[in-house]
Amino acid sequence: MNAREMQLSFEIKIGQFANYDFDMPLQSHEIQDHLNEAQDAVTADLYSEFERTEKLRTELSPLIRNITITSFATGTERHTNGFIVNCPTGMMYPIQERCNVVYTDCNSNTGAKEVNVIPITHDEYALNKNNPYAKPYTDLIWRMEMGSTGAYYKRHELITDGVNTLTNYVLRYLKRPTAINIVSKNTCELDPTVHDLIVDKAVGIAISARPIPQNVKQTQ
Repeated sequence: MNAREMQLSFEIKIGQFANYDFDMPLQSHEIQDHLNEAQDAVTADLYSEFERTEKLRTELSPLIRNITITSFATGTERHTNGFIVNCPTGMMYPIQERCNVVYTDCNSNTGAKEVNVIPITHDEYALNKNNPYAKPYTDLIWRMEMGSTGAYYKRHELITDGVNTLTNYVLRYLKRPTAINIVSKNTCELDPTVHDLIVDKAVGIAISARPIPQNVKQTQ
């Protein structure tokens, strides 16, 4: 469905739900707000089950993006052997991460390779930063969340073993869907198979936000 079709579907469904007696006729911009809230909620729900089935991967595939980042910051807020990465604007969730590094081995020979990146929590960092069997090594890099700053929506911190030198950070991620706009006809980016689900959730959001009529007593 395009944006206008989603609006029409919303109007029909909310009329049916309220027996065509919805006492707050909604303007286009209000319907649009409900659709966008629903779109973000559906995206988050699908991501939580992303790798389980081909159907779910297909539904989210229009939002998947790839980027290779070659610039790293080393501010005072980082941990030991940490490198700060400014993530792309609009990124919602990382899907897959890896790094390319250069290193010098015990024979003073230099080389390059691709290494795994795994996310860890701040508690895991505190518990394992000095554990020789759990901390980063030549084939593993930790990734921690750093939050947003300034113009950057989100930042990651990559923590190495102190020997590897980062060349780049290859990130596959899920971007936030472009906002649905009925006037400018920005339609939903998600696969069409979930458009009805978004409309249904938007109707639910609108119904739940509806004020209780003054003449209706709340159940104690």
